[in-house]
Amino acid sequence: MARTTTEVDVLWQEFHTMVNMTSAQLRDWLAANPTVRGQEAPGVAREEPEGDLESMGWRVVSILGKRKTDLTTDDKQLMELVIGILQDRLANRPQAGQPADDDWRREVMLLGHDPLRAS
Repeated sequence: MARTTTEVDVLWQEFHTMVNMTSAQLRDWLAANPTVRGQEAPGVAREEPEGDLESMGWRVVSILGKRKTDLTTDDKQLMELVIGILQDRLANRPQAGQPADDDWRREVMLLGHDPLRAS
């Protein structure tokens, strides 16, 4: 699906609004926290229909290192997917201070969104 320049501009802006960590911050987070607590087996990130969050996070790092003009069709599709997942997660945040809230924060950070970071 070919996108117009305006559609790509909107996607780029929305992605960079949702993904509020830099590529270096996300890369460091993924390297230091390869799993989300509470999973069945170490090293296995939470599965989404399109793949695991950790793998998506590494792809987000790659996208963050690109210029808008260098985005591939796959990059744009992943950007849309990440936006959708983050919107869903942000709309369904567990109660603050509960153990599930810490797990939730770790999950959204796998995709480059730090909910504790000022906008």
